[in-house]
Amino acid sequence: MGFPRRVCIHAWRFRRPSLRSIVFSVVLGTLLFTGMVATPSAANTTWTVGIEPTYPPFGFRDKDSDSLTGFDVELMEAVSQQAGHRIDWMPMPFDGLIPALQANSLDMAISAVTITEQRSKAVTFSKPYFQSNQAIASRVSSPPMTGIEDLTGRSIAVQIGTTGAINAAKIKNAEVITFDSNPLALQELSNGNVDAVLSDRPAIE
Repeated sequence: MGFPRRVCIHAWRFRRPSLRSIVFSVVLGTLLFTGMVATPSAANTTWTVGIEPTYPPFGFRDKDSDSLTGFDVELMEAVSQQAGHRIDWMPMPFDGLIPALQANSLDMAISAVTITEQRSKAVTFSKPYFQSNQAIASRVSSPPMTGIEDLTGRSIAVQIGTTGAINAAKIKNAEVITFDSNPLALQELSNGNVDAVLSDRPAIE
């Protein structure tokens, strides 16, 4: 991203255990997850899988080939190979994934989706496969922001629909500015237009 001279990451995490487990969403009945082996009649079909492709290290485009890569991509491809299916990737904005699942435009989605009570009412989740905390990124010239209390009254950039956006909305007197992708939020910080970015720690790092 080219941010190291301007942006630093503060070692802040939630002080209590959280349910922010990164998972992939599965439409009920689409995937027989026990053993991840498809029945003969279901084999060799194609899964339409949604992903938000601007969220390294989970899902992003290779700068040389422009092909999708990342942890989520490799995991989903391994699952599909084991189950005997092909994948038709459908890149889209993060906040469009669950609506697309509800509209049956996708069979499933894998894109660092945090399990929440509200989302669980709309889609069925797999078991968690990655535990993540939130992190704060701020400019190196700013006062240290090492905890959620340091964001009170600050301007915060977040990616729309993410756990960072949900948490930022709870911060007192904060000005929350939403972006379509995490890189855009980080660029806004690098440009000096906001005080901090709140996002999943692996993506910030």
